[in-house]
Amino acid sequence: MPQGKKLVVVTAATGSQGFPVAKYLLSTKRYSVRAVTRKSDSPQAMLLKDLGAEIVVGDYDEPSTLRAAISGAEAVFCNTTFWDHASLDEEVRQGLAVAKAAAEEPTVKNFIYSCLADPRKIIGGKYQENQIYKAKIITLEKIESQFPELYKITTRLTVGYYHDNWVKYNLFLGPIKREDGVFEMEMPFPFTSKLPMVSLDDVGVVIATILEAGDKYYGKWISVISEHLTETEKLASWMKALGVEAEFKEISPDQYQQRLEAGGYPKHLALYLTHLCLTVGSGENYFESDGIIKARDIVDSSYKFKTWEQYVAEANWDSVL
Repeated sequence: MPQGKKLVVVTAATGSQGFPVAKYLLSTKRYSVRAVTRKSDSPQAMLLKDLGAEIVVGDYDEPSTLRAAISGAEAVFCNTTFWDHASLDEEVRQGLAVAKAAAEEPTVKNFIYSCLADPRKIIGGKYQENQIYKAKIITLEKIESQFPELYKITTRLTVGYYHDNWVKYNLFLGPIKREDGVFEMEMPFPFTSKLPMVSLDDVGVVIATILEAGDKYYGKWISVISEHLTETEKLASWMKALGVEAEFKEISPDQYQQRLEAGGYPKHLALYLTHLCLTVGSGENYFESDGIIKARDIVDSSYKFKTWEQYVAEANWDSVL
């Protein structure tokens, strides 16, 4: 490791959050990055290697690989994914495996955990089948009880609704082209609901800001949001940029779940996703409620978060069109 550079371990480093975080940290030239992945030969891993990252194979099912990956690190960005197994219990197990390895490494001074809000407490606890959110919060609770010293140096990071969700998850989050050529977006919430939008490219600068602040954000909760937009506002920008026609249609939660099942999702996953969408589209700004620090308020004022309009202009929409 180059002298004077803080070693940051990024888990799931080829994933949605880990990859842009690792890229940004490397771009600053202030950090050494150890990118932990199960896919060391993937294009993302190869790109990170070319940028200067140390690529390490880490498997949540092999604790020794995680201990080796975190050895000597000063900071860990822990991000797990529900979709590896589509199981709450499995994601909790993954998160605790990383936490245990970090807790046992004496050099670790910052543990940043990518988390979400508690579905048992927000929106009156209406959407209990939002397993995607619930897995994160249960993991955090277990970190607090099982690894209290690590919990003391933990910063909780919540990342908003990804700009690229329409591309990555078009079937259940994006507009679908009808036979008449018009794109239709069917969602189980009103067109007036504001969504907390963010570009994943903006997560890295927030991680760097946390690390540069030492212990300032121990025990804090930070949310990364660039702007709040309705799906109709997003569609308007999209139509203008691409020259297509599109419309929003509110459907019932049952209709939405049935559409997902017809698209091939098992019934239980379709239910989880329905509750996820109902949570995000609730209109409640739980991402920036009392006690949560807005990332926009802590990063350097010269840094400009990417807007939805900028993302639309830059993105490749071939898979949607």
